[in-house]
Amino acid sequence: MRSIIWLIVMFICAGLIYWLLIATYVALFHLLVYAGAVVILLVAAVMFVGGEAL
Repeated sequence: MRSIIWLIVMFICAGLIYWLLIATYVALFHLLVYAGAVVILLVAAVMFVGGEAL
């Protein structure tokens, strides 16, 4: 579970870097797709499998 939290932090930081480079559309897309959908799928997988198996 800790690695998923760090993955969320990494995606948010990457989105902030895009935002600082004045690529707001890329930053918004990055945050919505990766920090939203991918992380939710990973959390759901951990919930279904169980924390100890991973």
